[in-house]
Parts: sequence; C-alpha cells; structure tokens
Amino acid sequence: MNEETTTVELTVTGMHCTNCAIAIHQYLEKKEAKDIFVDFASDEVKFSGITAKELPEITKGIENLGFQVLTDESPKESFYKK
Repeated sequence: MNEETTTVELTVTGMHCTNCAIAIHQYLEKKEAKDIFVDFASDEVKFSGITAKELPEITKGIENLGFQVLTDESPKESFYKK
C-alpha cells in the first residue's frame, strides 16, 4: 500500500549563499525527494515525493544542517532589539 505524496513548501532561514542551497538540495536528493527547488534569497524550499509521515524527519534533517525551518507555530524572530 503506497502512501500519497504531495508537494511541500517550506520557509527555511539561515541560507546565505548558493552552497547553503546546494547542501539542502543534496540532502533532499538523498531522501529521494523529487522536483526539488531551493532558493536561498527568498528562504524558499519546495519538493515533492515525500509522504506526510516522512516530513518531520526531513524537517529535522534540514535543521541538523544548521538551518531553521519555520512553521506556523514557529516564533518569528525580531530584527530589532529592545
């Protein structure tokens, strides 16, 4: 029985250059994601071929590379210090 896959769109902060984007792209390739798009300038990561059950592992893996995956529950960082 195959689980349904969907297109995933993530906001990933901490990418500063092409090498950052390549690291995430290579990680997703190893996890057998398809249609991978990573743009460090817009903090955008899109891919497909991953089931909802696999998504927490994928998110944790991206964070283990040194980046932050923002979700609706993630606190937004302020650029202003009080």
